[in-house]
Amino acid sequence: MEIITPEEIADYVVYEANGGNTGKDIIQGLDSFTMGPTYRGGMLFNRAVSKLNELEKQNGVDSVAFEMLGPPRLSKLLYEAHILNKIAKTMTGIMKLKPEEISALAVELLSNQNKLRSEMLSIGLVILMPDGKKYLRGKDIKIPARFDKSEIPMTEALVNKWCNEAWIDLRPGNFKYWQKIVKDIMFQADNISANDTSSRFSYTKDYWNSYEKIDEGKLVGWIFENEDHGWRFKR
Repeated sequence: MEIITPEEIADYVVYEANGGNTGKDIIQGLDSFTMGPTYRGGMLFNRAVSKLNELEKQNGVDSVAFEMLGPPRLSKLLYEAHILNKIAKTMTGIMKLKPEEISALAVELLSNQNKLRSEMLSIGLVILMPDGKKYLRGKDIKIPARFDKSEIPMTEALVNKWCNEAWIDLRPGNFKYWQKIVKDIMFQADNISANDTSSRFSYTKDYWNSYEKIDEGKLVGWIFENEDHGWRFKR
């Protein structure tokens, strides 16, 4: 209705950009009126995770990822980490295998475990086979999005892009990347003194259970923070 003019909005924007405080900044308003994490929430989080682990054991199921997790890259990474968990059992076990061996074992695993394979495909993920050409898909896929195109060329560059975003990649090169991740994690943790009892470090050897366990969520969280630079902080 032009009760406020574009020029007045522009004045506010410029003033805020120069470090001023107009009181009209949306992000500042949301930050001021939104509640943050609480101590009770943290306690309930640990209890909820323990209960989920208990239910998984009782029912003999592996709860890995759901369609509602947001960007499909998260589900893709969780399932790839789960494949490594099924094959190698431990982080040290991952490093003992060659990428080609992991790739072959991954194909064998998904060939024999119909339920696991169908879970991946049912949430819109694609499974790329080791040759980089054949793939498995369900009725719907998240990536690539069709939009108005009936056909999309399957070039190597596009396949690599889709694998980064959402495809479960069974090629040896991808498992070589996972081994690099595990190696970097171990190097980081091993260089933290065992005598340092401060709260400065998060990713200690104890955090990783001395590498004798694979926690899919922890691995993917580390990737988001250290590989994807997904830090969240105030400026």
